Amino acid sequence: MVGRFSASAAFRPRVLLVDQSRAIRAQLSAAMADMEVAVVAQADQQGAQTALAEQHFDALIFDADLVSGSPTGFCRQFRQLLPKGLPVLILTSHRSAIDRLWQSLAGCSRSLSKPIDLERFRVELQRLLPTFPHL
Repeated sequence: MVGRFSASAAFRPRVLLVDQSRAIRAQLSAAMADMEVAVVAQADQQGAQTALAEQHFDALIFDADLVSGSPTGFCRQFRQLLPKGLPVLILTSHRSAIDRLWQSLAGCSRSLSKPIDLERFRVELQRLLPTFPHL
């Protein structure tokens, strides 16, 4: 690639993306592919749990709106399956400061409000994966 670092597959970060919207999965997967991030996209909790049990990921990005109940409960549930310290980005329609506080207390690293601004998403992804300097 001209003008960009081309990471080999072995050094690409791997992200699990969980969102019920096919359009959002496609949009964010394309944005991450442009950043040379390997993406596994799932539409629901069950698919995400299976992927987490079978594969290694460097980060988890999930739609808080796909869960019944609280997104913080979902984050806590996934924390039991995740390696300690795995960064988590929540995609949410909830924009209040109290929601962000609860998400933080539940162990979710960052949150991003919908509709997704791709430039903001790229910035958040870089913050989520600081050990991959090519992003």
